[in-house]
Amino acid sequence: MKISDANNDFLKIDGTAADSGELGGLTPDAFFQGSGNVVSGAVTASATAGQLLSLPGGIIVVSVLLLPGNNQVNLQIQNNTGVLLSAVQDRGSGVTQATLDPTTPRTITLQSPELTLQSPELTLQSPELTMQIFPNQPAFPDVVTLIVSSDGGASPMVVAQAFTDGV
Repeated sequence: MKISDANNDFLKIDGTAADSGELGGLTPDAFFQGSGNVVSGAVTASATAGQLLSLPGGIIVVSVLLLPGNNQVNLQIQNNTGVLLSAVQDRGSGVTQATLDPTTPRTITLQSPELTLQSPELTLQSPELTMQIFPNQPAFPDVVTLIVSSDGGASPMVVAQAFTDGV
């Protein structure tokens, strides 16, 4: 093969392919970028409130308390940003709006697990919460997704993860 033909057909040792900035034909901006955090926590609920998780700097703190008598779990979500935060939440029965006031913790009772018959199938009502907290510039510039679940036992284990986009 002549050198001129080889130069036309093959990439030079120090050359760059025309599509080297792509993966499967997609450019880098098509993929996840930026910074983010995952904060996880687990605690056995008891009659004494225990911290489940805290976002960096303690700006959002989630605590757990077992209600005596019925083994239901109360979540307390404390907003320490100093500003009102808007959120949406789903406890298995549909999405509702919520606010996190910086002066009062938001209390949410997780439902006890139970089987219900909804024709034609059985469904499990699960003790869980999904909440998305919206930014409020400049005190809270990020989006947070909070997922909390409990095993619903006599001494319920409660687990949580918070996904942030850079808090």
